[in-house]
Amino acid sequence: MSRVLLCDLRKHSWLYDQFWARVGRWSLVKLRPDEIDVMPIGGPADKWHYPKLDAFVRDLQAAANAGVPIPNLPDDPAYLLQLRPELALKRIILIKGDYAGRMFEYAIGDGAHRAVALAVNGVAELDAYWGIQYGSESH
Repeated sequence: MSRVLLCDLRKHSWLYDQFWARVGRWSLVKLRPDEIDVMPIGGPADKWHYPKLDAFVRDLQAAANAGVPIPNLPDDPAYLLQLRPELALKRIILIKGDYAGRMFEYAIGDGAHRAVALAVNGVAELDAYWGIQYGSESH
């Protein structure tokens, strides 16, 4: 899947828990940006609203054009919009389940910067590894 899943370089306990302890199975899926929620990129979970990827990209574009930051997002919006998807893996990692008491169907567990870059460049469907938590309904 991705070397990230080994968590050798990442010390993110929530991701580790999702990837290894709570995910029952992984599937390969194609989804539109308006189907995928964006996890908090650096900001506290209780102050983040989990927008869909396409809405998040529009927010980034508006903030970059205005030269202002997005609250609770440490990354510069203009920088996030300039990433080149051809330099990165084409697949992102999605999780179905909950985070800080909030439920979601498809949220980016890893590859948010990749997903933003692909969405900015007009990719209609994104390839993703989708992990379904134990006990979650599937369809």
